[in-house]
Amino acid sequence: MIPVRATLTQLATGLRLADDAHVDCDDCGDTLRDGASIVVRLTNERRHWSVDGIFCDDCDSTRTLDGPGTTYVAARVGVTSDGATQSRWACLVDPGPIAATRRRPDD
Repeated sequence: MIPVRATLTQLATGLRLADDAHVDCDDCGDTLRDGASIVVRLTNERRHWSVDGIFCDDCDSTRTLDGPGTTYVAARVGVTSDGATQSRWACLVDPGPIAATRRRPDD
């Protein structure tokens, strides 16, 4: 594997949020569509970023940095489509870090 250095913004842009063209807030359940402002909790384990929580801007969610490799980003919901499969899904657009913990030394 060739080591690559990239910013969190570069790594998080385009991450899949849901298998549909919208997502729901984990706190209040509101439907968040294309262009909605969100806060997303990301976890980095062994150099793989995964989405662990999605929250609307209106929710006053307690955002705890659960452990090493946890990051919160402010972003927007975007929609990506695949013409060949006629499918659309929600993705992360324009992410910017809000808070983060250091990852484990072996990650």
